[in-house]
Amino acid sequence: MGDISRNFSYSQFKVSKTYPQVAAAIELTQLDKYKFFWLVHLFLQPIRDIINDGSLVEVPVTVSSGIRRGELNGLIGGVAHSDHNYNHYSAATDIIIGDYENRLTQKYLEQIYSVCEQRKEYVKQWIYYFPQNGGSNFLHLSLRDKTNKVWERLYCVSREGRRYFSTQMEAESYLRNTSG
Repeated sequence: MGDISRNFSYSQFKVSKTYPQVAAAIELTQLDKYKFFWLVHLFLQPIRDIINDGSLVEVPVTVSSGIRRGELNGLIGGVAHSDHNYNHYSAATDIIIGDYENRLTQKYLEQIYSVCEQRKEYVKQWIYYFPQNGGSNFLHLSLRDKTNKVWERLYCVSREGRRYFSTQMEAESYLRNTSG
């Protein structure tokens, strides 16, 4: 049982695979907790519930990157204006659905997208990062902030810098043509 929802806790947002001690030491403000509350209740818990509806085997939804303030953001090479910094109105999380080694199935992506589409007035970014070079797949979700930026759905391929595509088919085609 989590302290935000049935499956999510505040501590899950203080995470870094590379620098776990630095992430765990981040002090959360009441505003941070408020942002986590909305990320969980608008997106993460509904996504987890939809994916696991009727499942015989539970599919985990793991936060792989949450809040990255100051030292942690610098250590991982994050940009100053990242929504992961939780500065001002920003809030973002990266999640992994299922096993770290497996890509999300099209079914899961469509289910996740439908949750975000229903709540698009709260979404700034929905970016699916394809696994490459032994990396894992993950989904980046940002809450809308004061920029009033229209929400975007993108697929990202990270090879020689990030390349973004508006459809999964475009990104997969790019991956096929550049792999090998």
